[in-house]
Amino acid sequence: MAIEKNTMNDSTDGFSTLFEDAPGKRSSAFKLVELRKRCQEIDSLILDLYKNSEYNQVSLQKLKNERSNILDEIDRIKDEMIPDLNA
Repeated sequence: MAIEKNTMNDSTDGFSTLFEDAPGKRSSAFKLVELRKRCQEIDSLILDLYKNSEYNQVSLQKLKNERSNILDEIDRIKDEMIPDLNA
């Protein structure tokens, strides 16, 4: 089962510059949006595999691992965005 990557041409959307920390560098907020969107895509792929009575366990596990890695990345970015109040 091939997983399609969502590719967008960000240079022409007009909103890319709103989410840039520096020219050419995307902000953490934009990364969070992209990661959450990808996580939702993976969730729907996992549900589709479960609905199939003969799903491939290896593919399912790979999707779950990818989803877990994305959730870890989301948590890491959120931690960077929120200042440490104990400092």
